[in-house]
Amino acid sequence: ARQGGRWLLNGQREFDAVVAAIPVATLLKILPAQQIQELLPQQLVSADFEKLRVSYSVVFESSVGMPWHLAFTEGSPISLVLNDSSRAAVEPGGPEAWVAQTSTEWALAQVQAGASDADLAEALHAELARLLGVELPTRLDYAVSRWWYGDGDYKLDGGCAWKPDLRLALAGDWCYNGRVEGAWLSGHFAAEKVVEALGVA
Repeated sequence: ARQGGRWLLNGQREFDAVVAAIPVATLLKILPAQQIQELLPQQLVSADFEKLRVSYSVVFESSVGMPWHLAFTEGSPISLVLNDSSRAAVEPGGPEAWVAQTSTEWALAQVQAGASDADLAEALHAELARLLGVELPTRLDYAVSRWWYGDGDYKLDGGCAWKPDLRLALAGDWCYNGRVEGAWLSGHFAAEKVVEALGVA
């Protein structure tokens, strides 16, 4: 809530500015709709932000042997495949981490059907092997994440939303490109707006 030109959070702590790094669907539950409408294009306020994706992360005992690090796919439950080990120096021939991200349609259908994380992992593991066209190395570990706001259709100019008179910024992966680095960049752009408004170095 706003009180005396400042933000009052939890009914007791006052702040000069606020950066809300959460999805719009959640913002609509905690901020007045008018404030959000003034910050965002109308088509975003009324958009369906709950576009579920499932992320399957897996560590293999050895290299999968692919000559590329990132691929976008079509006609598959998996929409993106990433060799996550390519981001850091790893021992040649050692364990290799991969991430497969699903389409929103497939993920929603599976969750509505009551699929468990184990069900999702097995289905995506088999599909990953089919896409790569190889026999996958022994799986050492895996994780399944259900990403309820995992769609990047809502990129904003400037990577964040900022309302100077309220000193309120909206940030998150949905503001930029729907990916982890987009979340960081969006937060960075929002922080720049706050720093400029407060006149601090």
